[in-house]
Amino acid sequence: MTRIHRKTTIVLLIGILAALAASPALAQAAPFGIESVSGSLDGPTGEPLLTAGAHPDLDVAITFKKSETASGGEMPNGNPKDVEVMLPPGLVGNPTATGKCTQGEIYELKFTANCEPDTQVGVATVTSYIGGFPSPNRLPVYNMVPPKGVAGQFAFNLLSDVVFINSEVTANGEYRLRSNIGNISQTLPLGDTELTLWGVPGAASHDAERWPRGGFAPGEPLPFSGPKVPLMTNPTSCTGAPLHFDVRADSWQAPGAFSELGFETDPDGTPLTIEDCPASPFEASFEAQPTTGRADS
Repeated sequence: MTRIHRKTTIVLLIGILAALAASPALAQAAPFGIESVSGSLDGPTGEPLLTAGAHPDLDVAITFKKSETASGGEMPNGNPKDVEVMLPPGLVGNPTATGKCTQGEIYELKFTANCEPDTQVGVATVTSYIGGFPSPNRLPVYNMVPPKGVAGQFAFNLLSDVVFINSEVTANGEYRLRSNIGNISQTLPLGDTELTLWGVPGAASHDAERWPRGGFAPGEPLPFSGPKVPLMTNPTSCTGAPLHFDVRADSWQAPGAFSELGFETDPDGTPLTIEDCPASPFEASFEAQPTTGRADS
């Protein structure tokens, strides 16, 4: 997969991140676990954007361990229950960067969301394993009107199975942004997930990836009609050390037994080290609290 494809495809965020369903063909001999995680901070044309205070597209990809099926395909070794992405200190988000889609709109249509294009903040690629063979699905990610007690929430709709991504700032002294999908639905056989959150959702570079309202795929480039406000912002402190991302997930087969991996370089091996810091750092924050995603679909 090319860097540009990765860029144009949330995360936790993340990132995020999606549902994995139960299947009779699911291999049970091997334990559930994360096979690999990767991510990047990219500019409009897919190049690394590591300048302090810049507004990169954040990409996070998660691959789960799999086993071969009797039919010659493969299935993940379990059904993810909770997925959490912990961003490095200083990498922050702004949930007021765009308008917001409502709970009614995200569920309104049977197989896709009915959200306004200007509420889209990224793209998710979710791989299903129906029949044991991978089938990727690309979906728009929307900024949501959060429920009570939640300051920021993103979501996408996969064939009426809505996945919610909720965030909070940790209070353990590090002040890291933590994005979580909890109690993932088991309706569909889904696995590997890549989430891209756009640094500036209104930028013209995203017009070709903006879904029309109620559409199944992008059509003609769709310009953003509101102010171009940043969603993601790089740290403004240059420590010389690469940024560290943590990802963990557990399964419905073994709740609470988390598989954990992290990364500090992009898929091309470039260290995610912030550079060109200003003399007076600007402090930004993203405050949200996690909530349980819908699990009864």
